Order: sequence, then structure tokens, then C-alpha cells
Amino acid sequence: MNKDAIKQIEKSENEPSLTDLVQRWLERTPGLELEGFNFWGKYQRAVEIVLEEQRVFSRSKCILH
Repeated sequence: MNKDAIKQIEKSENEPSLTDLVQRWLERTPGLELEGFNFWGKYQRAVEIVLEEQRVFSRSKCILH
């Protein structure tokens, strides 16, 4: 191996892992706590609304043709 590659490997071994970085990010993300804002419920409802809008749009296009 060349010296630059070895230095990069050594540097990466001293940096936080991707798992650590994701964990830190999740700890700061609002709405994921057990009590309080229900992120997943709101997200599910938003997806349901979008899907229903797409169904209505698709049906209207079929009727026009």
C-alpha cells in the first residue's frame, strides 16, 4: 500500500463511524420521541392523502379518454 492510503485508513479509524453519526442525528431529530408529536402517524396520513389524490386524478383521466 502507498503511504497516502495508509494515512487515509488511519484517519478514518479515528473518525466517528456512519452508525455513530446517524445515531447522533436521530437523537436530535424532533418527532421520534415516544411521547409527544406523532411523526409516523402524521407521515402515514400525509401519504394516504397523496395516494387518494393520485387515485382521483387517475380516475378522472380514465373518464376523459
